[in-house]
Amino acid sequence: MTITKRAGVYFTEAQGPASPEYDGNFVPLFIVQTSTAIASIDDQLTSYNSVAAFKAVVNNKGLTNTANFIEQAVTESEITQFYVYSIKTNTAEGFTNAIKECASRTEIRDVIYIEET
Repeated sequence: MTITKRAGVYFTEAQGPASPEYDGNFVPLFIVQTSTAIASIDDQLTSYNSVAAFKAVVNNKGLTNTANFIEQAVTESEITQFYVYSIKTNTAEGFTNAIKECASRTEIRDVIYIEET
């Protein structure tokens, strides 16, 4: 058997519904790229059990589109728990840290990247 790709993590872009189907065993991760500083979620993995809790944290912080997208995805999927990792700058270090922190979470199957700008 011939291997056509080197080992590693590959990212692809796809268009479709805002959220995939979940069976309760998996929790999605939303990586949020924004320049708005929010100390409680910046550069760390944060778990939420409701969209209302997330919206309370980001209220009036310039993340209106992000909050609306996450609400739509969570509502369509009928899930209650999700993770958010907020990256402040578009640097390799920020994404590397996000992957390092989330790599041990076996319940994360899908990663959704959102850029507020």
